[in-house]
Amino acid sequence: MAFVSIFLCYAFLSLWRSSIAIDTLSPNQILRDNGQTLVSIGESFELGFFSPWTSTHRFIGIWFKDVSPQTVVWVANKDSPLSDSSGVFRITATGNVLIFNNRSAVPIWSSNSSMTSYNPVLQLLDSGNLVVKDSRSGTYLWQSFDHPSDTIIPGMKLGLNLQTNQNWYMTSWKSLQDPSSGDFTYSVDVQGLAQLFLRRGSDIVYRSGPWDGIRFGGGPPLQENPVFKPIFVYNSSFIYYAFENNENATISRFVLNQSGLTEHLTWNQRRGEWVVIFTFPTDQCDGYEQCGPNGFIILLKEINENGSCHFHVLLSSLPCHGFLLKMA
Repeated sequence: MAFVSIFLCYAFLSLWRSSIAIDTLSPNQILRDNGQTLVSIGESFELGFFSPWTSTHRFIGIWFKDVSPQTVVWVANKDSPLSDSSGVFRITATGNVLIFNNRSAVPIWSSNSSMTSYNPVLQLLDSGNLVVKDSRSGTYLWQSFDHPSDTIIPGMKLGLNLQTNQNWYMTSWKSLQDPSSGDFTYSVDVQGLAQLFLRRGSDIVYRSGPWDGIRFGGGPPLQENPVFKPIFVYNSSFIYYAFENNENATISRFVLNQSGLTEHLTWNQRRGEWVVIFTFPTDQCDGYEQCGPNGFIILLKEINENGSCHFHVLLSSLPCHGFLLKMA
């Protein structure tokens, strides 16, 4: 009898754990830090507790399911880590998402949703978006895509909703071991014509120049490449940058790293590594106000004997009416 009881208990726990390892969580369910995860229906993304690299702190995050090493694209409690594996993740009966230490009734993190429902369900979509929706109407009450961390993936936006004042911007991790808010932010500024700004604290590190309908400033036109299609929407309701992968099987991401560089990377399955498509700022000339309000930069490229390139940067204080001149 004792054996049968133990067997039934084990079977029940196994069934309960497998029921959690799906894509939804209801108010009567919890997700614990013991290997339980949510997996999107197409198994593209996974959500659960994790520790970055050598850190012992625990966070709730979303990562690509089939990419190794683990690559996290969103972190819930990035500024409120757990110190051990006592974490509990749940959704309330009115649709608020919470993270607890199981020894306390006070949440360490909350989604602070302003919309409520009496039929909420939490779902990890195959886009990587974690949503709280009304199970009857399907209306979204809250979504992780409205709260980017350091990464933009297809479906996410970098910019503003002018109707709701929602501001989508990126914040770097503090370090590879620490996903808390770092020094750098990347955002769209709409004072005048829209521009992209990289800031370190309140200081501007880089700006793209104004959007003219085809490109930012003197940069190249936004156009499709072999990996992704860039999108810039500019109308009375929205101003934002986004991108779409060209192939459904493609995995790519746009990242603001802890050093203040923005990179677009794609996953090379055969080589088992991330490949950088582009990085910027790319050189000293991309820095903001490098030579004062009336200065300009001349960038001279020299080919060395071994075939490699070497750049000479000349800073001039001659008046050039505010233009930034690049020559290669």
